[in-house]
Amino acid sequence: MDIKVKHIVACDVNNAIGKENTIPWRSKLDMAFFKETTMGYPLVMGRKTYESLPGALKGRHLFVITRDKDWSSGTPKGESVFIFHSVEEALDAAKTCAKELNKDTVWIIGGEQIYRETLPFTDEVYQTTICIIVKEPDAFYPLLSDSEWKERQPVREVEDGRVAVYFRSFFRMPPIK
Repeated sequence: MDIKVKHIVACDVNNAIGKENTIPWRSKLDMAFFKETTMGYPLVMGRKTYESLPGALKGRHLFVITRDKDWSSGTPKGESVFIFHSVEEALDAAKTCAKELNKDTVWIIGGEQIYRETLPFTDEVYQTTICIIVKEPDAFYPLLSDSEWKERQPVREVEDGRVAVYFRSFFRMPPIK
C-alpha cells in the first residue's frame, strides 16, 4: 500500500497559522473537520504544536518531532505518543504505523517549521481558510507554488458565526516529462 503524506492546516487570509504558540481563532466547523478527517490516522507534528494541544488527541497516534534529546511528552504510559529527532525518522515511523493500521495516509498537523520541512514529501494539502486577519502573527503556512500545486474543485464555503470559512484542497501535480 502506498502511504500518502498530507498536510491539514487552518490559516487566516494571509496564511497566518499561529500567534504565541496558539491558534488565534476558534472555529467549531474547522475543529470538527480536523477531528473527522484525522481520526484513526497517524499525525506528525512539532513539539510546540504538541505542547499547544489541550491534551492527547484520542484515537490517533502522535509522532512528535523535537531537537531536544531530553524532552518528554509527559503523557501517561499507554498513550500513543512517540518522540523523534528528525522529520525523516518521524515520517518513516508514521508510515509504518499507517500500514499496520491499514490506513493510506499520514497527516502533518504543524507547526510552521514542520510544514516547511515536510512539504517536499507531501502529496496533498487540506487547507481551511478562516476569513479574518490575525494581528501580529508569528507562524505562517508556506505559499504553494502554482507550478507544483493544483486546487481541487469545488471549494466549500460555510459560515461559522459571522466569519466565512473556506475548505480547500490541493494536490501536487505530476512533473512534466
